[in-house]
Order: sequence, then structure tokens, then C-alpha cells
Amino acid sequence: MSRLDAVPDGSVSSSDANNAATQLTVHGVALDVDTAELRALANTLARAAERIRGAMAFARRACGVLALTAPLAPTSGARATGHVWDALLAGAYALERAESLVASLERAAGDYEQAEQDAERRMARFMVPRPPSVPWAMLTPDYWLRLPGLLGLTALEGLRRGQRSPSDPQFGELVQELAWTITGGDEYPAFLPHADEPIQRLAGLVGLTATYGLGVSSRASVRQVDPPGVSPGAAPLAPTGPAASSVTDLVAGMYELYPRFGGAPGSIRVDRVIDPAGQVCWTVLLPGTQGLTFDGPNPNDWATNVQAFSGLDTAVETGVVQALRLAGAQQGQPIIMAGHSQGAMTAMRLANDPLVQAEFTVASVVTVGGPVGYIETPERVAVLNIEHLDDLTPGLENTANPVEYGRTTVIRDLTTSIDPADEAVTSLVQSHDIPAYVRTAEMVDASRDPAVLDWFARTRPALGADGATATSMYFQIEREG
Repeated sequence: MSRLDAVPDGSVSSSDANNAATQLTVHGVALDVDTAELRALANTLARAAERIRGAMAFARRACGVLALTAPLAPTSGARATGHVWDALLAGAYALERAESLVASLERAAGDYEQAEQDAERRMARFMVPRPPSVPWAMLTPDYWLRLPGLLGLTALEGLRRGQRSPSDPQFGELVQELAWTITGGDEYPAFLPHADEPIQRLAGLVGLTATYGLGVSSRASVRQVDPPGVSPGAAPLAPTGPAASSVTDLVAGMYELYPRFGGAPGSIRVDRVIDPAGQVCWTVLLPGTQGLTFDGPNPNDWATNVQAFSGLDTAVETGVVQALRLAGAQQGQPIIMAGHSQGAMTAMRLANDPLVQAEFTVASVVTVGGPVGYIETPERVAVLNIEHLDDLTPGLENTANPVEYGRTTVIRDLTTSIDPADEAVTSLVQSHDIPAYVRTAEMVDASRDPAVLDWFARTRPALGADGATATSMYFQIEREG
């Protein structure tokens, strides 16, 4: 159930809301905004204003003519003069309104574009122009000083923030530089997998090598297993209890899926949620990378990381689809997918897959600590990306999350918190782990930011309503050779 503290009027407590307001940075829009459309409307109104000015000039000339001729026909002349003056007053009002709307539309478009630029700027505070090509760059000492310089900056940033390990999204720039060098920089062969960024190019090369060279398969087998901590019985148990009704519930639910916390290797959780009216929706919880293996039976490994990052099919994605079929999910029943780290990429990719959306209805996605900036926002899906400024993983793709309707990004700087649990976070592992993200999720639930509230409004059909119950089914995915 939700962990929000209620006050007598039923609203979120002021302390929780204040913590959210002071510690969370939200990038998103509560309305469907196309800045090009806003500017086009502004141009249309500006042209209309010009026509109004022309009509008013014509009316003023008519007033001059009437002033000369009205004495010849006092009654009709006075009446005509009154009508022209009414038209001039109406035109002046319409012109003022049009010019005000033009200014408002231009200002709104500029604000949204500024928000996008701010989100991109946070990804790189120290940008050095990339050398023109690797062959020449490798002959210059500047290039070889650049990479350790970038690493030193991220390490110093971490120390400044109280971490013993590198911090700051700038680390993604270092990864991108390394990827640029390894893939040949500007001399990258055209016949190899194409991508806009060197990081995706490198992932594509490694992913293809793993998939076809080492035979890492995207095929998977799925079987239902008992919940963590339950001794195996004759048939796997599927406990029933209150449905997840908050972001905190979703994030906390992923904790038990990791093997080090009791989950079976490669397991996911699928909840069948039924509200008091009998409506059915689904919740899918997806954990992240488990260990450093590259081609084992547990598909939550580094092979899946590079395959997912480079756009190749993965055994995890195959397994999630099979699990939904085994659980009985049907088209038209809203699904909310929540993923951590690698699971974040999986959730976003499944929501973007037209074949998955043709069979199921992925209505909402929650990601925590995942490198998902390069993944497009799925159509008609409410997306919430939660990231820590202290966590390197969300910045590995070196691409800011888009600021657009349907996608809300919430960023928290753990060093601004006075919570002792946050003050104890001194490494990138701790800032990336579920417990820290659970505390951030509590603030998201308490946030009154319009973009966050809009996400909740769009996600409500997929979250458990008051009195909803969930039957939790656990499935273990294994990669087939």
C-alpha cells in the first residue's frame, strides 16, 4: 500500500511535499506540447493581427470620409459614424488580444525549449571538442590527456559530493570518448551497425559479436516459481494481497527479485490486479543486472545489457512476453511495467515494441536507475524515469531524457538530503541500489509537481485502486542455447 502520510483532509502531508519540492528536479510537461506547433500558431495569429491593422486603417479612412459627408445627412451620417467607431473599438480590442496571445505562445515555446536544453546541459558540464579523426588524434598528446582528465573530473566531483567513487553524469562523456576511440571515431566504417552516438555503436558491435559470434541467444524458457523465502511445494504459490498503489510500492517490490535478497536468478514478478468493480490490470516488476557473467542461463547478465542497449532482441524480453501469456494477460487490460537498471531498458523497449503492444496493453512505465535517455518515448504510454545525480548508470548513454508530453523525468541529488540513510550513501553502488531509490520514490509519491501529477492521472487505470487485490506470480526466465 502507499506509504504516504495522510493529513485529515486526505492530502499529502506538507513535510513530505516540501521534501519533494526541495530535493526533486522534475523535467516534463503536463500538457501535450509541440513547440513547432506553438510557433506556427503564433505566426498565424501574427498574420491575423496584421489583417486587423489593415482593416482598422480602412475604418479610419472611412471615418474621414464620413466626417466630410455626415452634415449632408445628419441622421444616417451619425448612425454610420457610430458603427465605424464601434468597429474601430472592436478592432483595437481584437488586436490587443492577438498580440498578447502571440507573445504568450512565443514565451511558452521558449520555456519548453529551455527546459529541454537544461536537461541536456546537466549531462555534460565539461565539454571539450572532439578531435576530427582517430588517426590524427592518436598523434596528439592532448587526446591522451583528455580521457584521464575526464576520469579525474568525475572522481573529484564524487569526492566533493562525499562519495568515495566517481559521481556526476559527466562520466557518460568519458564512456562516449572511449567508445568513439574504439569504434574508429569519424572513420567508423559505414557497413557496420549505425547509431548516432559512439556508445550505441560500440554496444552494437559487442552485441553482434555476442549474439552471432558467441551464440548468445534471445530464446528463453519460463516457469513459474515460488515467492522468495518459500520452500518449494507441489505447485508454485501465488499469494494474494493488497495491490501496489504507489511508485514506492513498485520500486520496493523489485528488491526481493535479486538473488542476493532471496529471489531466484532471472526471476520477475507479474501481479494480476482486480479492483472492487472487477476490472483487471497487471503489474510487471523487472530487476537489473545480476553478476558479471556474459552467457549463462540467467539472462540478467552483461550480454543482455549490450544487446538491449544496441537494439537487439534479448532473452529477458522474450521471457517477459511468455510470462504475461502464462499469467493470462489480455489485450485491453492495462499493464504497468517497472524496471530497475537493466530492467529499465527492458521495460522501455517492450513498451516501444509494436508486436508487444499488439498483443498486450502496456499503459505505463516506471524506470529507476536506468540508461534510457536514448530510447524513444512510447506512444500512448505514460513514462516516469527516476534517477539519482549520484548514480552513474542513468548517465552512461550520455543522452538526456527527452522533455516531452508523456515522459516525466525526476532527478534527486542525494547530497541535498538530511536523511541519515542518504548521508550514509558514499558509493555509486549504494546510490544505484533499490533502498536509496525507495526513499526517492516516497518523495515522488508526495510531489505536487504538475508533470508528476499528470503521470499519476494517466497511470491511474494501471495502478491498484482502493480495495484492489493482487495475485503475485513469480516467473524464472532462463536463456536457451
